[in-house]
Amino acid sequence: MFKEAYIAEFNRMEASLSSAVQPAPTCHKTPDCRYRVQVTIWDDLLGGKLAFVGKANSFRSIAAGIATDLGYRPTSFVEIPDALEKLSARCIH
Repeated sequence: MFKEAYIAEFNRMEASLSSAVQPAPTCHKTPDCRYRVQVTIWDDLLGGKLAFVGKANSFRSIAAGIATDLGYRPTSFVEIPDALEKLSARCIH
């Protein structure tokens, strides 16, 4: 029972978030934001995948946007040192 309810909820969330995905712009113009973000969450237990994209001007906005897209309302953030070992220094173009 729990597994079926979990799968149904996961599929519902995936469908609602997938419908909000928009293709990347193809023309070169002045960006309206600093960062474009693509988040993919894999469910290794049930084999599902959830992906969505967004835009933001700060890492704080990225974190708030991800939380909001997943159904949470962050009320505040506490700044801590960056996890530099998890951040890649590679330049992405």
